[in-house]
Amino acid sequence: MKRFFSLFFLAALLVNCTAEAQKVETVTVEGFVGEKSTMVYLVNADSFREVIDSVAVTNGKFTTTLPAKDNCLVFLSANGGYQQFFCAEGEKVCVDAVNDVIEGTGLNAKWGKLNADMKTDGNDAKKLLVDFCKENKDNNLPVAAMIIHQELLQWDVVTEILEACEGKAFLNNPYVGSFLMMAQSQQARAVGTPLKDIAIPDAKGKMHKLSDYVGKGKYVLVDFWASWCGPCCREMPNVVEAYKKYKSKGFEIVGISLDQKKEPWLAAVKRMNMTWPQLSDLQGWKCEAAALYGVQAIPSNVLFDKDGKIIATDLTGATLRNKLKEVFE
Repeated sequence: MKRFFSLFFLAALLVNCTAEAQKVETVTVEGFVGEKSTMVYLVNADSFREVIDSVAVTNGKFTTTLPAKDNCLVFLSANGGYQQFFCAEGEKVCVDAVNDVIEGTGLNAKWGKLNADMKTDGNDAKKLLVDFCKENKDNNLPVAAMIIHQELLQWDVVTEILEACEGKAFLNNPYVGSFLMMAQSQQARAVGTPLKDIAIPDAKGKMHKLSDYVGKGKYVLVDFWASWCGPCCREMPNVVEAYKKYKSKGFEIVGISLDQKKEPWLAAVKRMNMTWPQLSDLQGWKCEAAALYGVQAIPSNVLFDKDGKIIATDLTGATLRNKLKEVFE
């Protein structure tokens, strides 16, 4: 099946470096990447900064010879959209990126088995991923597993992998590191999680902690937005109406703007009649509070109960109205 990773991941393929020289032993790589592909790029997956080889594709197939190197994980990307990993070891490895089939010896045999097991009905994908990382913590195969199956990297999975593989080299891979950080930040917004506090300035530069508002006996919506965000501005009348309706019943909102300039931020606050507390470090997407709460897109919000525990996230439109009705009515 086709897989498409995030743009920052694919951008690494544009970086060209010379491959290691003076290697005697070689491995033959035969692959199938679909008839729409015309070129295959092979990248060292240790850092994704070294393009090992680029190969022309004929009728969906390619063949090349690479220097053999123990535990050398290679990322394959075809311009037809198919992607896969293999290890540059053994005499021969066959990579069917279209059907996710890897054939070879040693690490490639292990990787091929995981690919097959992941497609088998009834298998527990999370357990397969965790067990695979534990069993291969002394090589680089977990890098491939975590990138290919990044949708499984919820906090429980990440925690188990970290505890079992502490100090292992594969955790230093830049993309694995980014996935782990993302999972950690997502945990901060999981339902049932207590407030993770942070201090943020208001428009006059005075610092306010979220704990100044959250956990004080009110239901508090921490709302991430920006004046330049069209969806945020379209959603704001719904938020304003909710605030008017439930403020007297113990509802509070704390706005955290991802603006970078004070003037448009405050102008939008006034224009849209946002009468609740407004905070911003004016760092845009580098906002520390947004990073702490795993905000990947806006509008985004986190609803805390009276005791300061999260009861819902990313409420907009009818979902916000229905949740507040459930809480207050």
